Amino acid sequence: MNDLLTILQKTGVWIWNQKEKMVLFALMLVLLFRAVLVVKGTTLELEDKVKANPPKPPEEVVMPPDKPAPPRQADFQGLVQRNPFSITGISSETQTDDSAPERLPLELERIVPWSDGTVRAVIRSKDARGRRYAEGEAFEDYRIVSIDDATKTVVVYSSTYDRNFTLTAQGAG
Repeated sequence: MNDLLTILQKTGVWIWNQKEKMVLFALMLVLLFRAVLVVKGTTLELEDKVKANPPKPPEEVVMPPDKPAPPRQADFQGLVQRNPFSITGISSETQTDDSAPERLPLELERIVPWSDGTVRAVIRSKDARGRRYAEGEAFEDYRIVSIDDATKTVVVYSSTYDRNFTLTAQGAG
């Protein structure tokens, strides 16, 4: 009887010392059992779905539209201001509205009607040949604000001087 009690006592102490390993072993068995159920159940369900509804080949691939060109740096020049809180502060070298010229280095040649019923302004800038610009179109450091066909004038916004300039056609006076 003493031997049996000793064996039971030693077994109880061993079980107590190994309780974490036993719980881990039991959890691993439950996890393995659940994994087998999931894998077998999922593969059978997928096979049944594929047999019932075979995949259709794609009819036509539609390509997305091209990305628009990134905005030019000149379009945002009017928003940039010098930091007035720098060590040097605002120097007198910066241009103000008083130092803006009366004329831009642009020349309005003529205003031409366009096929869609609007008008375009033929403006010559630094290059020798004039180009046609629509209302709202930007080029170099300028943007066409409005085109008036009756008075043959074009209002151009200059991002360099941050103000509007009016160009008049040569033959309009």
